[in-house]
Amino acid sequence: TVAGFKSVKADGKQTFSVTAENNTALPCVMEITNATFLLRVASGADLIWSTGHCDKWLPEVKKQTLKAGASVEFKVPWGLHRSSEGCKQTKGNLGAGTYIANALYRETSTDKFVFTITK
Repeated sequence: TVAGFKSVKADGKQTFSVTAENNTALPCVMEITNATFLLRVASGADLIWSTGHCDKWLPEVKKQTLKAGASVEFKVPWGLHRSSEGCKQTKGNLGAGTYIANALYRETSTDKFVFTITK
């Protein structure tokens, strides 16, 4: 799952809280890398920001084995700026509106979190 502040000021910051749960009957290995995890923010079809643009934006979560039914939570901070490949971010503030954060793990489990940016 992914959660965060429901409303943030345009000059503020959003901190996403991501929870990964082993919903199987067996232990599983969870590893957060650019090949296994992606968090992105969009406004409609417009991709605003993505951890896929920069490995430094991935959460620092050690590879670990999760027992059946166990979960782990980690934080992903975002400075409310548009991003592009090569760890580039724009300097200007995003406009007020509704945005959707999407978390994917191994391209199978996804969750959406809707929030607003206000002036």
